[in-house]
Amino acid sequence: MVYPNPTKGVATVTLAAVAYTNYTVVGVQGNTVATGKIGNGATTVNIELSSAPKGTYIVKLFGTSGSSAARVIKL
Repeated sequence: MVYPNPTKGVATVTLAAVAYTNYTVVGVQGNTVATGKIGNGATTVNIELSSAPKGTYIVKLFGTSGSSAARVIKL
């Protein structure tokens, strides 16, 4: 789950039980706007999007046992 959605700055992602290790935020045109590592045992991750242009983005989470994706809108 990503909140607040839409966002004007920081988007918070609530992590499921899967052990995610990093994330990438990609625009609909395929441009990467943010990447980062996720700490061991983290339950949330804050992603700074204030410098990204307005639009729709996909937050991709990657981990040792799988991956996940969620959509976020930047106002």
